[in-house]
Amino acid sequence: MNMYSSLFQQNFEIVKAVTPELIDEAYKLRYQVYCEEKGYEDAGRCPDQREYDDYDCRSMHSLIKHKASGIYIGVVRLILPQCSSEGMPLPVEKFCNLNLSESHPHLASLAKQSIGEISRFSVSKVFRRRIAEQGLVWGIPREDECYNSGIAMSL
Repeated sequence: MNMYSSLFQQNFEIVKAVTPELIDEAYKLRYQVYCEEKGYEDAGRCPDQREYDDYDCRSMHSLIKHKASGIYIGVVRLILPQCSSEGMPLPVEKFCNLNLSESHPHLASLAKQSIGEISRFSVSKVFRRRIAEQGLVWGIPREDECYNSGIAMSL
């Protein structure tokens, strides 16, 4: 196991959202990130302060739980392939005006019923940028900050 995996496992737990209560936690966290923090979705569309859409009924959800505090800090969903078998395009096709079989010809040989989509990956702003990472630009430390903090930079 590498250092990053070890650190992740020490601090976080991946929780399958298999109960109505856990799925509700996923929707609430998505609302927090997508509507309040990022403004990607219209909060007025979510009067119950839960962000969900037509794809969620055919999706599996997972949460990331911060072990020390017990709070959910991240969420992701997997839209299952059967969604596309009913004529409903996947979000990437719908919102990016994309035909997967045209843009990625190697996918044309696959049955549409065998393609799913990972989406709605969200992390609470409290955990998107921690104090130790304030100097990072796009997740990469500047060279002078590496030397000052003792980080060995090897590209």
